[in-house]
Amino acid sequence: MPKFNSDELQSIREAYTTGRELVDAGLLEDAIAYFDQVLRRLPRRRRDRVYRIEGEKGPPKQSEGVLLLPAIFRDALLAKAFCLNELGRLDDAFALLERAAELDPENPRVYAELGFTLSSQDNLELAKSAYVHADALEPDNPAHKCALAHIALLEDRFEEARALASRALELDPNSVQAMHQLAFAEYRLENMDAAIAMLERAQSMAPEDPESVRRLAMVLYEAGRLREAIVRMDVFLRENPDDPDLLGLMTELLQQESTAPELIPHAQRLLARNAQDPTALDLLAWGYYQQGNLAEARDILRQVVQLDPDQPYHHFKLGVIYQALGQLQTAMASFLRATSIDQHGEIGTTAMEAINVLDRVQLEQLIARAKLDLPFRYQLQRDPELTLHQAGYLLSPLGLIMLQTVDFADEDFGGESEPKTVH
Repeated sequence: MPKFNSDELQSIREAYTTGRELVDAGLLEDAIAYFDQVLRRLPRRRRDRVYRIEGEKGPPKQSEGVLLLPAIFRDALLAKAFCLNELGRLDDAFALLERAAELDPENPRVYAELGFTLSSQDNLELAKSAYVHADALEPDNPAHKCALAHIALLEDRFEEARALASRALELDPNSVQAMHQLAFAEYRLENMDAAIAMLERAQSMAPEDPESVRRLAMVLYEAGRLREAIVRMDVFLRENPDDPDLLGLMTELLQQESTAPELIPHAQRLLARNAQDPTALDLLAWGYYQQGNLAEARDILRQVVQLDPDQPYHHFKLGVIYQALGQLQTAMASFLRATSIDQHGEIGTTAMEAINVLDRVQLEQLIARAKLDLPFRYQLQRDPELTLHQAGYLLSPLGLIMLQTVDFADEDFGGESEPKTVH
């Protein structure tokens, strides 16, 4: 072993310990500086010598030309490589791990970190080889099985991923990572009940983990159990209302179920974060609409339309509420506005159906009135658009054409198209 006096070894250990403390504090660049203090004492490669790390169970037999080094050098290489991986400096990490593998070729931690670096570089074949070697050196470590399962999932080898994740769970029944991997494999193998059961197990193990509830909600939704997915999300968000990813997912789910009682509470959660959020206001308005609070829903949707005037759905929903309030002219105006700005056909069929219904309702009302009110009938023939506006009606262009095809001289109207003149 190269000679290190006690003061040098103490200095090396202190630098390494400080580096680890900085890693735990998230100060990776600062940690690297301390690991470099250790690695500056690491002997350079030489053609005439081979360096190896001394065994953890005592030094192995000294071979000719092989010099042993304290394990702290390997640990510093691994720790610095970890920091570099976290900082995205993968090539630098790879170079350090090559040296670590050269110094300690039978250490599974080296190959596990090497596998992570290679997989981060999308070199999955070599990453798999590194993890397989780590697993062979340490077959009872579930982390290696999980790493291999992750690669299998990336490569759509779902049966293999299921076997690896299952083995990891046998080794560590509390591994939430393995539960997630097994659930995803079952999901891709179309075993929805098995996937849901595994995700429920994961959530029970980590009830505060947003990833568990997110995955469970998504699989429940895919399995056609939307209502259950919404309830699960709502329960979690009551206690954890500030997770942006889960808030977004809950919004998406509620947009699929517009009658959900969770609409108003969820909208209020979002509005607590941003009082001018158009999506949250839209949900709140629709919640009030479902409860029959039409005036409140109308006022909120007016605000939404002002905030986001180019979204056709907002105009369409406002039209629905105006129609429920009996304000047919304003409802038709909203529907027509929605179709005029609907550049991508998002609401084309739905909006046209609403317009056609409103045309029919108004035409029925107009014809009934025209039968009883001769002056109104006369004005309707002479200037239909002005007469409709003054009477509080608005027809679509097609509805107006339909009105103009009505024969007001027909016997259904008494055979009279103009009011009689009184002499």
